[in-house]
Amino acid sequence: MRNFNMLVDEKLKTVSLDMKREDFGLTPENRKQMCSELDLIINCKQTGVMEEKINLSLLTNVNNTLMLHKLAQECPKMQCFVHVSSAYVNADKPGGMVEEKVYND
Repeated sequence: MRNFNMLVDEKLKTVSLDMKREDFGLTPENRKQMCSELDLIINCKQTGVMEEKINLSLLTNVNNTLMLHKLAQECPKMQCFVHVSSAYVNADKPGGMVEEKVYND
């Protein structure tokens, strides 16, 4: 386990962003620096509160994901953009089974 933690510390850097601000509160210099180094984005921020106000839910679950995707497109070294969501995004699918695939309807 120690070797794994050392590998993670060596390979990964977490970045805290202000998800409520335009461009995540990054200065143009910070954004340029970040884009020059980023090769992976893992987005797992969401609000799972079903009674959440629609504007906050849209900001958190949709707009911020789109802003992160736009950021990823600016990164020349980008290898992978991972978005983790909840099963509720396909809750309307019949049969109760949600497969790991893209639904077109």
